[in-house]
Amino acid sequence: CALEKTADVLSLWQDLRAGGLHRIDTGDSGDGSLLHLGLCYDVCHQAVMFEDISESLLLLREAKIPIFKYQISSALRVLWPAPTKADDPEESPHRLADLEARLAPFCEKRYLHQTSVREAIQAANSPEDAESGSAIRFFLDLDQALADGARRGEEWRVHFHVPVHLDRLDSSGETDAPHKDEAGLYTTRRGIEEALSFLADATPCPASAKSKPVLEVETYTWEVLPESVRSRYGDLPQAIVQEVAWLEQSLQERQMLQDSDQTGPEKNSSLSTAADGTGTKSAD
Repeated sequence: CALEKTADVLSLWQDLRAGGLHRIDTGDSGDGSLLHLGLCYDVCHQAVMFEDISESLLLLREAKIPIFKYQISSALRVLWPAPTKADDPEESPHRLADLEARLAPFCEKRYLHQTSVREAIQAANSPEDAESGSAIRFFLDLDQALADGARRGEEWRVHFHVPVHLDRLDSSGETDAPHKDEAGLYTTRRGIEEALSFLADATPCPASAKSKPVLEVETYTWEVLPESVRSRYGDLPQAIVQEVAWLEQSLQERQMLQDSDQTGPEKNSSLSTAADGTGTKSAD
């Protein structure tokens, strides 16, 4: 991604406006740059950056930066065993090794899987350090993070697109995990839900108000997902159907799939899918 964080986008738009790009065409929006430029917002990537999705979208909206496409995508989220007084010193290393073994199959060579590591709260020098991002380490690929070694209490987010309807990749993965503080393999599906709720409640910025938001289910990794995930589905079409069905239900729950003559364009959406890596960049 050329622009990693929301702050990078805000800075770019500020520079473009300061440089006079807004004078191309003032149009009816009062800011011509919004008529020519917009974003493709990857929910997965912003989750990997440990950004608050609702806050990110609000900042972009307040800056009148249009988003023309939302990539509905979910990242791999890893919660490592937290240190507790009750831990058996002999059992502790085995818990880490077991989770590493379950994570290792996600290391594959077709795509890069940027990995962000947030240290345990007690590992940061101060609460301010954690909030400022100094307690987050970044790795270009998952295998590099694994080579560096996991530390107890860390949370990892890996830019590996996983099925959007799953909340957990351990066990059946089909329902919400009852205990979010337990170590295991999860997803960042909550970020998708936050993005959809924001879209349902927010008034679109002027430049994108004339068209329906495009929502692209961008799980292009089906062919490289570990067998433990792919084996849950009979075939690729069945897997895609489950993803789109979950998204459709989520949109209906937020009243975003009404007839066009009953609601404004901001309450409707256009759906598309990206099921494989054809034509897709090899590094996210």
